Parts: sequence; C-alpha cells; structure tokens
Amino acid sequence: MAGGMTKTKCADLIIEMLSIPEKPPSLSKSIANSTIVNTTRGIHSVTLLQMVWDPTIAASNAEQRRLRGGSNSASSSSSITISAAANTSIGAKQEVISYARSKVAHAPTDDDELIGLLCDSSSYFFSLWMLLNVEMRLAVEPFVEWAAGNFEPYVRLFPPMTMLVASVNKPKVQRAFLIKLHCLALYAAEHPDILVTMGENCRKLVETTIEYHHSRLRRYVDSNVPNLTHHQYLEGSTICFQVDKMKHEVTDWLTNMKPKETERIHSLVKSEKAAFLETRTATRKFLATPFKEMVDMLVDSDGKITQQCTGKYEDKHWPRSDNLGFGQARLEDEGLPLLQKYLENCHATPDAAPTDLRSFMKSRFARVEDLKIECKRRGVSTVGNKGVLADRVTDHAESHPNGFKSRDRSTNASVALDTDLASNPVCFVAAMAALNDDDDDDDGGGGVDTDDGGAGDDDDDDEGMGGGGEGEL
Repeated sequence: MAGGMTKTKCADLIIEMLSIPEKPPSLSKSIANSTIVNTTRGIHSVTLLQMVWDPTIAASNAEQRRLRGGSNSASSSSSITISAAANTSIGAKQEVISYARSKVAHAPTDDDELIGLLCDSSSYFFSLWMLLNVEMRLAVEPFVEWAAGNFEPYVRLFPPMTMLVASVNKPKVQRAFLIKLHCLALYAAEHPDILVTMGENCRKLVETTIEYHHSRLRRYVDSNVPNLTHHQYLEGSTICFQVDKMKHEVTDWLTNMKPKETERIHSLVKSEKAAFLETRTATRKFLATPFKEMVDMLVDSDGKITQQCTGKYEDKHWPRSDNLGFGQARLEDEGLPLLQKYLENCHATPDAAPTDLRSFMKSRFARVEDLKIECKRRGVSTVGNKGVLADRVTDHAESHPNGFKSRDRSTNASVALDTDLASNPVCFVAAMAALNDDDDDDDGGGGVDTDDGGAGDDDDDDEGMGGGGEGEL
C-alpha cells in the first residue's frame, strides 16, 4: 500500500484509517514569557540571564584571575573564553545606563549616582534594579566563580547571601547559613589554612564531584563488612583515584576528546556562541525595555526627573522593599535567638525513659516496628501511629491480667502478665525482644484473643486476627 508514497503521505493515511487525532499545533510563546518561565528552571537560565544583564561581571574577574596566574589551567582557559566573548557586546545594564544618561540633562558622571536618582523617584524601578543587579547577582556570581576555580567571591559575598536568605520565611535554611557563616568567620580568624585548602580544591568541592566519588568508592569498599573503619575508606579512595586517573588517560588517548568543563562554565561558554546571538539579543531587549519605559515616564521634556511612573509601573504594583535590610533585622531579632536555642537543645541532657508502660511506648525509646510486632503477637490490629499502637497494646495487657492464649497453643501455654512490666518498661522491652526471637523459630499461626482462656475459641475475636503465637505476655 505504501510502496509509492512518501513518509508524510503514509503517516497521514495511517492517521485517517486508525482515526488517530492529529497533534494540535504548539502554542508559540513570546520572548518575555519564555524568559520568565526559564528563569525558574535551573542554573543555566539564571546564569544566562545574569550574563546578559552584565557580561563584565565574569569578564572582569576572569581577567584578574588570568593576570595572577589563575587557580588552574582549565579554569583560566574557560574564563578567558567567556571574557573574550562577553566584551563583544554590552549588557542590558549598560544599555539602561546609557539610555538614562541620554535623557537626563546634566546627568551625574557617576553611574551609581544616576541610577540612585531614578531609584529614589520610583519604587518599581528600585525593586527591579535590586532584583537584577544585587539579588540575582548574589545567587549567580559566587557559584560561577567557584566553578571557574575562584573561591574568593563566595567567601566575600556570603554575609549578604545570608541576609538575602533570611528575608524569606525559611528558618531551617536560615539556621544553616548562620552556622556556615560562623564556620567561615572561625576559619578566617583561627584556621586560615582550611580556607586556603578549600580555595585550592574548590572545583572538586561540588555536589556532582562528591557523588561521583561516592559511586566509585562503593566498588572498592565492601559494604557487607561490619564496623568499617577510616583506614578502609582511605585505602578504597587511594585505589579508586588511581584507577579512575588511568581510565581517563586511556580514554583521552583513544578518543582525543576535549576536557569537560563544569556544568556552569559549559553553560556560559555555550551561551556565548554565535548560535545564541538571537537569544541574547531578545533577552537583553526584554530586560532593558521596562527600565527605558520608566525613564521616559520619570524624565520631563526639560531633562529633569520630576514625574512619576504610571500604568503598570506604578509604585503600588511593586512597593519599595529592602530585602537585605529586612534580612539583617530578621537575623538579629529571630535568627540568632533561634540558633542559640537550637544549640542549647543540642547540648541538653536527654530526657530519661518514662517509668509508666503506656508513656514509655509512646516515647522515643520505643520503636513503631516493635509495637507492630507486639500487636500482631497479641492478635490486635497493627494499623495506626505510635500512640494508637501503644494504647492498643497497653489496653490489651490490662484487660488480660492472667495472660492470654493463641489458637495454636495449649492451655498450659498461658503466661501471666509480669507485674513488674508496668513499673519497669525496660523489662517489658527485653521480654518483648526475647519473645520476638522465639517467634523466628516458629512457623507462626493465627492467634485470637479469648476472654475465657480457651486454646481455640473463636467466639471473641473483636480485636482482630494476628500471626505468631509463641510465648505470650
């Protein structure tokens, strides 16, 4: 049938014969919508957005690394590539500054002073500028430089990063940043050799490299050996490093492949190629357009900043907020007291085990797995949380003070409830563990609770069926 047809005609015929619905055409998104969506999809898009906003961020630092020799050859070569490509075009930030300078009469010579005048006149302008020029830069620049082999920006910018994280309601993340900030300050004051070591090996102190090392290490360390020591891990690490080095040398010799860069550096180098020119141009236009429109609203015909933004750029749509200042205040008022309380709890003496049986089984000293085993042994339901299971076991023990029988045991197998169990929970746990060990040697059987002590009476099975029946409390 399809002998004289093209693939397209054959596919259309199959769709018609099988009544397969045609795929709807994809909805094209505008550049603005695509940029907004992509900024939330990982490090590649955010890094690209920051590079389009201000290419000189990575370029200037890369040139400084090159002049002082760089941390290693791989990072220097990658950074120089970014620097050369970034200098071929200006970013959206410089485009906004140049446009504002052309509109404002007698504009200040200092760029920061000029932008400050515009920020004072519009909260929308101020907030958007802070987002792109400060907050997003804090989220991108330290880690891009880290991936390139420069650890200094991360250490230098960690305090404002902590303030930015504290501005949102994430107390656990805030606590982790405070602890890390304390460690960095301690290292700088008393152990600078640690920071030097981290800086020299920062390209290896990344999540992917550490996870890759763990996956290699498991081949040389037997996980079935109990009580693994540091020496065994050290021996395995030594072997796997040399084997991996040999494997890479052979692979490079046979395939002649280019050395791979880190994920961030690879993303930057790729985004600076000619194939991304259209994307970079559209993104730069998307970032610069709102600022240009606000400059036109703020500057009057005489070149003075005397007017207000209207429409979608009104101040009410983006009220002025200092996230860094708010984060600093929250650290002082909430973060530090909570951290102090957390550290005090870490060093506090643990609570003693409760002496009451019911309270003991509900405490952290009893495990849910053990309670489920005990419920199953007593023939009651094993469904529920720790509190429900504890109540179920305790109620069953109190309602059978003279012991209980299972279906597969004789009348003589009755074991009375030890009077010491209620006052000594540890005794209860020991007895339960011993009974569980005995159950491992038993084939098990359907056990039901009986009020009259019968060995196989099924009249009273309101508390459910259960497996196992050897040695009951």
